[in-house]
Amino acid sequence: MGESPIIFSFFSGAGFLDLGFESSGYKIALVNDSFSPFLDAHRYSRVHLQLPQAEYGYDNCSVEQYLEISSRLQAFVRQ
Repeated sequence: MGESPIIFSFFSGAGFLDLGFESSGYKIALVNDSFSPFLDAHRYSRVHLQLPQAEYGYDNCSVEQYLEISSRLQAFVRQ
């Protein structure tokens, strides 16, 4: 069986859509939302559901900021 498909989650909110993807076999590698209370809820729920944290972490920035530092995303994708 192959590796799980990988998700880079933008506009993640509290992570409910991510949970749906994970229950279908996807792996959440990066989580981003510009509203920090959503990220706090995302982390909290993963701890209490005993789910792994995002491999590349949690970022609290806008998508525009990611476009400005797109080399960081490109490095993740190449791994």
